[in-house]
Amino acid sequence: MNQELPQLAKRIHDELTDLEKVLQRMTEGLARAKRLTDDYYLDGVLCVMYTRLSLTR
Repeated sequence: MNQELPQLAKRIHDELTDLEKVLQRMTEGLARAKRLTDDYYLDGVLCVMYTRLSLTR
């Protein structure tokens, strides 16, 4: 059990780091979609956001 805790902590840390990167990309993507009024780009951003959030549950 004691050996599993550091591994779990590292996995959680890595996931949080990945989520921060995805959130940053989604924020930039939403800003770009608003600026360009590009619905197709916005659809792609929302698809990635939904997929990533679904995987984290």
